Amino acid sequence: MVYNEKKDDQDYLYIKQYKNTIAQDVDQMLDSSLEIHKNGAYILLAEHEPFKNVFPAPNKAISDVVVFFNTIFIHMLEAGKLTKEADDTILISEIEFSQLVKKVKQEYGRGFSKEYREMDEKELESQVYDFMEEYDMIRKEEKQYRVMPITFKISGRYPKEFMQEEEI
Repeated sequence: MVYNEKKDDQDYLYIKQYKNTIAQDVDQMLDSSLEIHKNGAYILLAEHEPFKNVFPAPNKAISDVVVFFNTIFIHMLEAGKLTKEADDTILISEIEFSQLVKKVKQEYGRGFSKEYREMDEKELESQVYDFMEEYDMIRKEEKQYRVMPITFKISGRYPKEFMQEEEI
């Protein structure tokens, strides 16, 4: 992900100017696609490509937790409970972040791996933040967090059958 962080961001401007050439190369060499938006550019990888460090990460349970965390963000945006800044980021307080982690665990935790189902909320909060920071989905700013636009591009849900089992 390359964010358009300032008016004359050279990396973003280069990608934007040469987008057709770059998109063609990405398609041919990686069997993936280049996505360019006003707030940044990123590559959507083909599902079958065996890259080492991708999100959502196969065989990493924290990746599943973060996918559901992103889903909560998207639902809150759609419901008007969160507002995007001019740069398409969202600012949330440390308290709001903690509450969202708790909400994710309550709503989706039944399907988490045993490690994350049984994990203390503060530890889960720390791991969610660390993982999101590693993928540049979130940034710490004084006593708040800046949730980056890529966060709103990746969400998930359990199969209907799984959710119906809970109701029985």
